[in-house]
Amino acid sequence: MLICYGEVFGLVVVVKKIFKYLLMLNVCLALASLLGSAWAARAVGSEAYLAGAIAMASVGVAASLALLLSFLQSRQSSTGGGVSSVLLAMFVRMGLPMGVLLVMQGLHSPLLEAGFMGLLVLNYLVALPLETLMSLKLLRESNPKGSITKVSGRAVSG
Repeated sequence: MLICYGEVFGLVVVVKKIFKYLLMLNVCLALASLLGSAWAARAVGSEAYLAGAIAMASVGVAASLALLLSFLQSRQSSTGGGVSSVLLAMFVRMGLPMGVLLVMQGLHSPLLEAGFMGLLVLNYLVALPLETLMSLKLLRESNPKGSITKVSGRAVSG
C-alpha cells in the first residue's frame, strides 16, 4: 500500500510539472505572437492581431498536445519508446498548424493577407525548441533510473 501512495505522489508531482511547462510554453508563445502581431500591424492593420492570436492558438495547442503525447507514450512503453513518441509528437506538432493553414487557404481567408503565415512560422519556431527541451527534461525526470540511455546504448552496441 505504501508503494501505491509513493507512485501516486510521484505522478502528482509529474502532472504539476507538465502543467507548469504547458503554462510556460503558452506564455512564451503569447509574448512572441503579440510582438510579431504588433510588428505586422504596422504594415497591414489591426487584422494582424487576430491572425497572430489564431496562429498562437493553433501552434500552442499543437505543441501542448505534442508535449503531453510524448510524455504519455514514453511512460506507456517499458522498452524505451523514445523514437515512436518523438515521431508521434512531431506529427502532431506539424500537422495541426499546417492543417489550419490549409483550411485558411481553402477558405481564401483575409487573415492570410494580414500576415498569418509569417506569424504561424514565428510561433512554430518559438515553440519547437521550447517544447523539445521541455519534453527532454520531462522524460529525464520521469525515468530517473536512466532507462532511456540504457536502451539506446544497448541498441547501438548490440
